Amino acid sequence: MAKLEAVTHINKEVPDAYHGTKLMDARKIRAEGFEVGRKRDSYLGDGIYFYEGSIELARYHVANRRGLKRYGILQATVKLGKCLDLNTPEHREILKTVREVLIENTVEDPDDLTDAFIINWYACNYDTELDTIRWTLFKQSWGQIYPRSRVRHSEPMICVRNIGNISHVQIVEEKSI
Repeated sequence: MAKLEAVTHINKEVPDAYHGTKLMDARKIRAEGFEVGRKRDSYLGDGIYFYEGSIELARYHVANRRGLKRYGILQATVKLGKCLDLNTPEHREILKTVREVLIENTVEDPDDLTDAFIINWYACNYDTELDTIRWTLFKQSWGQIYPRSRVRHSEPMICVRNIGNISHVQIVEEKSI
């Protein structure tokens, strides 16, 4: 089994991180700040989710996936800091190793181990100063952007666990139908 290691510090700021939510919540966040979300079915565990570099993805998420008629989109700067970057093979290996450890020691049914559970366990039990998780979602069903293209539709995401890594929050779009 591979050795479980902590992630590295990434000295990078993402100035164009977008978060879409209900209009009332966007205004509250702008006034009072973010709160870390904790939902069992989240992709990357507990945190605040942003789309990296795409207001369009945030808009699509709130308007089409969530079906909101009144929404706000916030733009923020996110400092990655101590980041579990699942776009890199080394960090994906961490998740595989954590899963193996959990199966060997505690879990009866491996199908119960979602990515969110594994990431939360890692962050709570091993790398307690984890600031962010970064990942690009590709869905096979989205397919190519045009016939014979190698480029696929994707969603670059950042999950922020440490709200101190979020700054310069502003509402950049409000929709009220």
